[in-house]
This record gives sequence, C-alpha cells and structure tokens, in this order.
Amino acid sequence: MAQRMVKVRSDSEFGTTCDKCGMALIVPKWSEYVSDGLVLNFWSCTQCGFQFETEAFVRATADADRDFSMAR
Repeated sequence: MAQRMVKVRSDSEFGTTCDKCGMALIVPKWSEYVSDGLVLNFWSCTQCGFQFETEAFVRATADADRDFSMAR
C-alpha cells in the first residue's frame, strides 16, 4: 500500500485520526528524526490499513538539554 503525507486532523486527544476511516490512532508505527526540530511519524491504521506520514515540528527548550540522570 502506498504511503502519502496527509494533513492531520486534530480530532484525537492523543496521536492523530485516520484520514480514511476516522479511527483514533494513539502512537505512530515508527518515528524518524530528520533534522533539527523535524520528526516524521509513520502511521498505520489497524482498522482499515491506511498508511501515512505526518511531520512534527519540535521546539528545543533549555530543559531538553538538561541531564536528568542526576535528579533525586
């Protein structure tokens, strides 16, 4: 089945919604860090089999650079 980039609807509180059947998808099948701030998510609907990719733009924060391994 061919993949395609789709515009994501924000119907779901978590993850996204399948553009073909409307099923709530909680977590992508896989994600790929592409570049600074850009992550591609690959989704596969378990109900209808529709597969698609979305882009997520993640803004870096000062907290993201902190090392939490020393937290008590």
